Amino acid sequence: MFATHRPTRAAIAAILEAQAANPMVGSWVGCTRSGVRPRGFNWDARSVVLGEGDAVFQRACAALLRWAHFDVGFVELCWPDTPVTPGAQVAVVAHTLGLYSVNVARVMDVADRRPGGVAHLAYAYGTTAHHVERGEERFCVEQHATTGVVTYSIVAVSLPNHPLVWLGYPYARAAQARFAHASLRAMQRAAAA
Repeated sequence: MFATHRPTRAAIAAILEAQAANPMVGSWVGCTRSGVRPRGFNWDARSVVLGEGDAVFQRACAALLRWAHFDVGFVELCWPDTPVTPGAQVAVVAHTLGLYSVNVARVMDVADRRPGGVAHLAYAYGTTAHHVERGEERFCVEQHATTGVVTYSIVAVSLPNHPLVWLGYPYARAAQARFAHASLRAMQRAAAA
């Protein structure tokens, strides 16, 4: 899972292919949709206002579907042309403390609806066995009908899935927070464009 050199495109593709057959199992599967917090897991929620109006909402939705929220500069999404559909897999390559990790996640559900006057586009992806963490993240863009305010939010549920991550637990938690804040900024840039 960890390496001292950056994995090649072929190596990443092989990892993605190997993970495709593995089922998603665990007490955390589906929790960001249901709101049920699995015992012992970290639960992190962050959001940001992107602006107001239909144009901002449409730009934010388009950005979410092209994985723009991963345009943070310190991780690489393989590959951002992957469609956001249930079952689709991506790998996130991270370089931390001199080590590279390839972290595979699978899109679990996609919701595109207008419940109670709120326009809503969201998807959740869950970690596979080939990920340094166990858990799920939900990325959501919403527009409130009465105010027109558009927000982007992230809900993440996680626990370390590798001994090195347990050993560096405070650092891992700080890295998760860093990604979340950078993702919020990335969506602000994308919605403003």
